[in-house]
Amino acid sequence: MTLTNSWFSDAALLGIGSTIAWKLSGRFLRQFVFVPKYSFTADLPALGQERADGKLAGRAVVCGGSIAGLLAAAVCAHHFESVLVVEPEQWANQHGHELPEKRELRKTPEGHMVPVSLRTRIMQYKCLHYFLPPCYMVLQRLFPNLKEEEKHFGLQPSVVKTKLQLGGIYTEDPYTTNDINSGAPVTLILTRETFETLLRKLVRNSKSNIYIKTGTITGFKKAEDGSNTLRGVTVRTPDGKETFEPASLVVDSSGTPQLGYHKWLKNAGYPLPAEIRSEYDPYMRYTNYIWTIPSHLHSKLSIPGGFAPGVIYNQPPDQTTGERRAFYICIFDNNQLFITVGGWDVRQRPHTVEGLRLYARTLNGSEHIPKWVHDLIDFLEEFEDECQACYSDANVGELSWVQYHKATLPDNFVAIGDSYMKLNPIYGQGASLASIEATTLDGVLRELSATSSPPKISSRYFSKIHPRVSSLWDFTKANDYGFSTTRPGKGEDLGEGALLRQIGKGLIQLGREARSPLPGSSPAPTSAD
Repeated sequence: MTLTNSWFSDAALLGIGSTIAWKLSGRFLRQFVFVPKYSFTADLPALGQERADGKLAGRAVVCGGSIAGLLAAAVCAHHFESVLVVEPEQWANQHGHELPEKRELRKTPEGHMVPVSLRTRIMQYKCLHYFLPPCYMVLQRLFPNLKEEEKHFGLQPSVVKTKLQLGGIYTEDPYTTNDINSGAPVTLILTRETFETLLRKLVRNSKSNIYIKTGTITGFKKAEDGSNTLRGVTVRTPDGKETFEPASLVVDSSGTPQLGYHKWLKNAGYPLPAEIRSEYDPYMRYTNYIWTIPSHLHSKLSIPGGFAPGVIYNQPPDQTTGERRAFYICIFDNNQLFITVGGWDVRQRPHTVEGLRLYARTLNGSEHIPKWVHDLIDFLEEFEDECQACYSDANVGELSWVQYHKATLPDNFVAIGDSYMKLNPIYGQGASLASIEATTLDGVLRELSATSSPPKISSRYFSKIHPRVSSLWDFTKANDYGFSTTRPGKGEDLGEGALLRQIGKGLIQLGREARSPLPGSSPAPTSAD
């Protein structure tokens, strides 16, 4: 009996000890291996803090002054003596820190009103953007004046709520609170114009060592001392003169053209193999309808929860039924209401309220659209002139990822934003990608000593960013490949990512079998009211 009791006691102790060891090893792996490798949150706490050992010698040059470039410049301002941002559009540098007092419109040959974009190089400048929590987390740490500037522009951050419905399945949001100080994730729902203007003003008013220069980068210059570095960039100014700008770090934020890959590195003596760039084309096309709703009309709208910023209706495309079209409704800053339509190879999109009404009625699953949505369309038709209705088209084009971690690069070169990875904007991941990249760059620069010899920044950055963002490419591409209209990448077919899609379809089907009616849903009306 004593031997038996002793055996059971030893076994119990061994089991308890093994459980504790398993949990501790799991916690260790999560905290010190998986989170630092796969998540930018490991670098987030230090973001925005000054260096303890002083700044790195020299200057960082950022090639492009849009969202990714401005975030990179804000990070570099904490690490280098000075930062130069080279931005081609003179208007953005001179006036792009304030929103126009009034939206300027022009009439198309078809008689529709469209907003005039002062940012001629940005395709989505007037389109709605959903800035996910990683972006807001980074803004909070980089810019102590964020709240002040939000108030200046009349912006209202909101708790993340997607209001997602798929074929009658209403997915309840995990956060019921509207309190942005509750600890729930916070988002901004803005046009690209508003966000970029906010970001440019934040940089201008809080980072005194950042300088903006109007010009076009024409090339990189390799170091002449035998080191594996770039000594600077050449810039063509608006008057046609070419100048040289020395750089300790060169940041490519040239955007969709990916000029670092296609031109600048090659001409500087760093030829890149074609296979490091992946690309495919989902033929993504969409249209934003824009209304400015005067305050005295808010009470006439029957929107659940009232006229408050946020997503109010979200019906994405549905692969289980073959529906390629999306239907989104959002309210955001300064009394603006957006309705977005379009999707994968949706070439014919409505540009009238009547066309919008027909679009909603013909969606697969239209019987689940709540009655208040149809009432909203009727309202917008009635007050179309007073609400200054206009629309903005967007044709996204080819998506691509330059996998620089596979290439031989100069030690002081990094790429950020679309110049590194261009994602499908329908998923709202673009600014999050840039925020993750900026935070990762900050973490790499914090590993460097101000007194050490020039480090290999490039290899550290690209090896660190790759596992943190590769899933963004893999998962969004897998979903895009679920639509037969997508053109796959070279050497691939639309079978890529089939397992991920099958899992998603299975979950949707389970939801359909157990679904309850959407709040406020009713069959679509058969005729216009």
